[in-house]
Amino acid sequence: MLVIPPHGYKRGIMPLTLGDCPMGPPYLVRPLQAEGHTVYGLNVNNIRGYDSPSEMLAGELRCALYHYQPDVVGLGGLCTDYAAIRDSIAIVRKFAPNTKIVVGGGIINNDRVYAPQILGADQYVIGDGEIGLPHALNEQAGMIDGGTQTSLDSFAFPNLDLFGVHGMLEASPYVRYIYRYTRPKPRVMSLVASRGCVFQCTFCTDHRRSYRARSILNLMAEIKEKVEKYEPNIFILLDELFAITPDRVRDFSEGIIEGQEKWGWDFDWAFQTHASARLDEETLKLAKRAGCYMVVYGLESASPDVLDSIGKHSKPEQIVELVEKTDRLKIAYSGNIIVGDPAEKTQTVRESIRFWNKHLRDTHVFFGAIRPYPGAKVFADYFGDQTLGQRQSYYEHIDERLFNMTKLPDFIWLPWANLAAWLGDKFPWVKVAKLGKCPHCGATVADNAAPCVSKMLKTPFHVLRHRVRLALCLVLSFWHPLYRELMPLWGDAFGATITGCLSCGKRVAIHCEKAK
Repeated sequence: MLVIPPHGYKRGIMPLTLGDCPMGPPYLVRPLQAEGHTVYGLNVNNIRGYDSPSEMLAGELRCALYHYQPDVVGLGGLCTDYAAIRDSIAIVRKFAPNTKIVVGGGIINNDRVYAPQILGADQYVIGDGEIGLPHALNEQAGMIDGGTQTSLDSFAFPNLDLFGVHGMLEASPYVRYIYRYTRPKPRVMSLVASRGCVFQCTFCTDHRRSYRARSILNLMAEIKEKVEKYEPNIFILLDELFAITPDRVRDFSEGIIEGQEKWGWDFDWAFQTHASARLDEETLKLAKRAGCYMVVYGLESASPDVLDSIGKHSKPEQIVELVEKTDRLKIAYSGNIIVGDPAEKTQTVRESIRFWNKHLRDTHVFFGAIRPYPGAKVFADYFGDQTLGQRQSYYEHIDERLFNMTKLPDFIWLPWANLAAWLGDKFPWVKVAKLGKCPHCGATVADNAAPCVSKMLKTPFHVLRHRVRLALCLVLSFWHPLYRELMPLWGDAFGATITGCLSCGKRVAIHCEKAK
């Protein structure tokens, strides 16, 4: 039995969509079936009647253990899924003590020494799970290495039917807005076109895996299968590096156009790549014709010093060049500015925010802080050699706090970083669509925003808190120049629903009383 744990386990019950669904378990189904195993899937999400994720996990996993009587339970996820994996193991030990537990995924691949000792499962799988897990079922204990399969085309397509795929499709309006704003009734589906990365950014853990890309023919075959079975209208390519060269984007776009002509495909799609891909305007035109509505380039910082420290191998000028092209073609641009690299200082923060304010203010750029995760260079540099107890404490409180890896004092950096993260989550600077018209191009803004979940942010209490924080930031800006750099992030879109303009691709805000 393969288990997908509750999404956002420590943050409360959250809908799980195919834009956020971990694709590991669905990829494992068919290789196990090919070995003659009966496979059950359990997706502990989108189930009504529970007050908390832990209650939902306990109830659903216990019922599944009783109903299916599995010989093996397969668990996995990222390091941020630690609490859900820990609790799942405890539930299986209590209610099915003779059932074998196998754990894989990023949490094991990126922490092969400490994570297995802390979790206490029976077996662990690293490398390609499609190979490793079937082998693990024939072994008694230990670490099974599935290696790195050269050709991803040899792997079977993921089987979503065992994991409540229709419930995840119905939850599409609750996926992050950049994944669903192009359709009034979004049906979002994800696609994994490659694995690994050729770059070695210091904050990332994916550099452990060599870069491998699926063929375009293989991708088109999976898209055809999914379109015929599930009728999605938005595809999100989950790869952090979908294309290294423009040729791959062109080949993919031509494959989609052929599908449109042969089988009437009708969906939008978005992908992510690196600035070094240097996508030319003709390639982007072809992608737009094929339905591409957004290009995501990793930005991270606009400071050359920080980019060098990260190992990004890109320049801010490359982002400007891309944004100018996407503006002309009316394709949306998205990326992230993440602060907190060890090379970060007041001047580098100033460079990033001023660059954003000049070139990217109306794009779909997000703000955040670098978090050190096991497997990343910044984690090893910051924490050094930890004891088992220290690593377990880290996992128990993962993502509950920010870590100051900069040269700035904690009393300056940590309050600023928390305030910047709060602003980056609320988008108060976004221009508001007045009278239903896009403030950028004048086109009518479609009512494609998600259900107005931001209405609660317009209560007097939340508005007062917003104003108090603004006043505090103003006062602090006289104390330290770092706080002055946050002023461009304030605006009148607080409490609004954020979406995108279908005409120009820019980010816009719709106040709740005007959103439908």
